[in-house]
Amino acid sequence: IDVDECASHPRKNGATCIDHAGNHSCQCVAPFK
Repeated sequence: IDVDECASHPRKNGATCIDHAGNHSCQCVAPFK
């Protein structure tokens, strides 16, 4: 079962959350990293 990791880890500063199977990553916008 794939759980939406982004739903439980909201992003700040306009960053985009990318959901992966069992994990997630964050794509930030400049100047944030």
